Amino acid sequence: MVDILSQAGRLKRAQSYKKRLGAMLLFSFSISMFASVLLVGPFLFEYTKAKDAYEVEIVRIRGVLAETDFSEEEKLIRAQAVLLDGAQAVRATQPLSSVVEYITAAASGSVRILSMSLANEREIRVHGEAPNRQALVSFADALRATRAIAHVDVPIANFVAGVDAPFSISFVLKPYEK
Repeated sequence: MVDILSQAGRLKRAQSYKKRLGAMLLFSFSISMFASVLLVGPFLFEYTKAKDAYEVEIVRIRGVLAETDFSEEEKLIRAQAVLLDGAQAVRATQPLSSVVEYITAAASGSVRILSMSLANEREIRVHGEAPNRQALVSFADALRATRAIAHVDVPIANFVAGVDAPFSISFVLKPYEK
């Protein structure tokens, strides 16, 4: 085989190929970066917006907690609700801090709330003690009257004890309308 290119020609061709390969790699990298910005940008914007709303809500709740004289149990429940609100920022349910406010307002001092738990995304269970049956009925009626709650379930077993009755109530939240 006859080599028609000189050493300088082969070197020049190798440099040319290296430049082309470098340009193609740089172009591919820039196209992939542009595509990732187009794909991730909207999600990042929504995340930032939800995070800002979450931080504003935390500041608001801390102000309410600082101004109001709550029992230690209520403070713990309210603090947990604030933490869970961040997870719910992108969901279509009521903010838990608002729900906790509705529940404590409905309790109005006659019913003692001991614990709250999430059964699923829209169902909440409340456990506590009522001084009598009428206080429990008033609490359930007050929950039904709130705009955030769609359905309240009060099992008949809650009415067995006449005084200082432990109770368990579950309710379903209405879809959240911003």
